[in-house]
Amino acid sequence: MGGMRFLKPDEIARIEAVLAADPSEFAPRNRALFAVGLGTGGRIAELLGLKVGNAYDAGGRPLPVVYFEKQTTKGKRRGRSVPVLPFLREALEAYYPWRLAKADGSLEADQPLFISNKGGAVKPDSASRIFRELFQAAGVGGRVATHSLRKTRAQSLLRAGVPLPVIGHVLGHRDVRTTMAYLSIDSEAVEQAIAVADRHYRPADDTPIISLPAAG
Repeated sequence: MGGMRFLKPDEIARIEAVLAADPSEFAPRNRALFAVGLGTGGRIAELLGLKVGNAYDAGGRPLPVVYFEKQTTKGKRRGRSVPVLPFLREALEAYYPWRLAKADGSLEADQPLFISNKGGAVKPDSASRIFRELFQAAGVGGRVATHSLRKTRAQSLLRAGVPLPVIGHVLGHRDVRTTMAYLSIDSEAVEQAIAVADRHYRPADDTPIISLPAAG
């Protein structure tokens, strides 16, 4: 999945429009799966391994974090929590009534968060098909797949100025070099970073950070 690219803002908007217009029975699940993937940067196996109790409290309210249990993470070394952003909270709030109805009104914390039409957890192959069809419907081409949501989360954090070790924690990386391989750093991002640094370190009298000696 290393060659997958991240999604651009206009592509995300088109995907969300396709999801919003989908009248099919499992459209609410697909909307929630997209939002959780985009909001947490979780690997597809981690997303599909989520239980109801990893995202909701006993009253059906979204938790302040989504918790990926150790056994669902790569290497199964440790679990991790990812804060729930406002857009993700809204998506989780909208999803819960549908998920509760699919459980005949009795939803337990250890039940799968994302279910297939057979009632079990969605399988990775099925998720790949769901997203492939979604990207096609939205006119999003190139090297995009389920992993693109993960790369999009990483890229958005980078552009927001989040330090690499923090981005790595969100993604569940043990080595910052792995995190760096996920990121695309263009000239605009470099210019923004330098501008922020210049504003931060420039003295109050606006003198240059580095002053060159006079010629002669």
